[in-house]
Amino acid sequence: MPRRRPRFRPPGFKPWTRIGALGPFRGRLGLPWVIAPLVLGVVLLAFGWLLVFRSHPPGGTFVPVATLSSIGPGVRTTALPDGRVVSYGRSDTGFFAQVRGAPCNLLPVAVYGGRLYVDPSHPTPCPSPSDLTRAPPTVSSGVSG
Repeated sequence: MPRRRPRFRPPGFKPWTRIGALGPFRGRLGLPWVIAPLVLGVVLLAFGWLLVFRSHPPGGTFVPVATLSSIGPGVRTTALPDGRVVSYGRSDTGFFAQVRGAPCNLLPVAVYGGRLYVDPSHPTPCPSPSDLTRAPPTVSSGVSG
């Protein structure tokens, strides 16, 4: 006679209690009690993701210059708190800002929350004479023949 296979059941359950694939509570509490913790876990993970990885306005020496809705096709100017005048606008490749009267006048630009920020403390370094005489790199079309 074959030996009977031992069955391991949670403590406190009668031998005839049916245990489903999701544990002994599925039959008693219903499927919504299984789905609700999963939905709550997804909501908590999404909230944690947004809390940790959301973008912040630029800090440091960036100062707000204008709202994006006020930037039209032309160039506009504004005065910084230190008295320098910054020209800013929109180009084909994005936004630009430059200080008037400075030899190396391009400034770093950041956009956040519908506002344009510039960093007047870190202008673009001046190109060296060898950079000016060197031919610009050519752009390959990516087609190999």
